Amino acid sequence: MRQDLSKTKGDVSLITKDSHSTEVLRFVFEAAFFDCAVDSDGDLIVCSDYRIIAKSNAFFVQLIAVFPARKGASWLTILESINKMNLELSAPRGYALTDTFDHALVLDYCVTIGEGLTPKTLVESLRFFESCIRKAVTFYDGLLR
Repeated sequence: MRQDLSKTKGDVSLITKDSHSTEVLRFVFEAAFFDCAVDSDGDLIVCSDYRIIAKSNAFFVQLIAVFPARKGASWLTILESINKMNLELSAPRGYALTDTFDHALVLDYCVTIGEGLTPKTLVESLRFFESCIRKAVTFYDGLLR
């Protein structure tokens, strides 16, 4: 029988709706040799080829990558690039932000926790997200800083 992560950090075998904390996610990613840090907002930052934010709730783990757009890039061009990427790639989801960023492109990918998420599945999902980012960046050619 699998052991719940809330009982021990020594044997991380299942992430559940009751054990999805930032601390648990950090433990899983560091065990897979990713460098991690917690930022001033309490978000987990996973450093790989890209800077990825990992957040969780009782339903899913969300992986997020934010790319500032090049100064002078038009809003219409950014939206057209995002639409093209969303049409041609099933994952990740792409969208634009302008509230707190000066035109940022955001990619995110959600992994469902369901009845339990294995650390292996979470790490493989992060690696899949990284490969999607590489593909998605081609849709933003010339738009990123």
